[in-house]
Amino acid sequence: MTLIPTTPPDETVRHWLNHLHRCAYEAYAQAGSDGTAVQVYTTPAQNDGLVCLLTTARHTFIYIAFAPTVCAEALLPDLTEIVETAVAQRDNRQLDCTVYTPNETLVNFIRSYGFQECNVGYEFCYSANRPLPAVDLGPLRIRPFAATPIMPYLELLDLAFNQLKLPHDWRTTIFRRDIAGATRMLMEHNRNGDFAAFWKGERLVGLYCLNKNILETIAVHPEFQNHGYGTRILYHCMHRLLRESGYDDMYLYVASANTGAVRFYQRHGFVISAQYSQFAYC
Repeated sequence: MTLIPTTPPDETVRHWLNHLHRCAYEAYAQAGSDGTAVQVYTTPAQNDGLVCLLTTARHTFIYIAFAPTVCAEALLPDLTEIVETAVAQRDNRQLDCTVYTPNETLVNFIRSYGFQECNVGYEFCYSANRPLPAVDLGPLRIRPFAATPIMPYLELLDLAFNQLKLPHDWRTTIFRRDIAGATRMLMEHNRNGDFAAFWKGERLVGLYCLNKNILETIAVHPEFQNHGYGTRILYHCMHRLLRESGYDDMYLYVASANTGAVRFYQRHGFVISAQYSQFAYC
């Protein structure tokens, strides 16, 4: 098995990079319009996964995503050449690498090059051939999205993930610091029919954002957590993807440090289907 530089169909790149995170595909798509250097490597079959390099003036991003069935050992000679070239040519650029695979061999391979692991998480999957729990929103009501006022949505997104961000010293006001960007993001999701917000009276309790069959974001305001609202919102999302939209599976991603969320999804029938790791080269 060899990795060859190629230009696979856009849908192939979208499929694999979306498993890493939607922003990986968005960076790839943007690179095509602004002249960013892009290199994509796949196996000859092009359906086993890919390696994608994006090089800007300040950063080099390496995205590695492969199916569980791929032989990791067979990829290592070519991966070695790709990574060593990126390390040698990085100059003053920051070098980041994100790996999506259930194969620990590939993760350990990146670790061996001195990359510092900064985030590890799991891909969870729920299959449509499993029973779907009934949807009961209880006191929650879905309201159409309105960009004005926008702050309740941004406050909810920031507060819902504070407990995960604080131990890593990550910014806890990321959405409120970029009001225009966050508003565009929510408006796009709403325009695509990939958004739902849940209210109790005049309080915004929770929301979710989708990306095809991926549950990209689900958030519950801290004041309403541990009261069953997260379960109600999750069940609504499951029905929307697996019954109304007709997908065979739905996926979501959880940082391993978020142990409460890991237990939450396992308790509701989701199974770990892969692992992702984010690294920075120091």
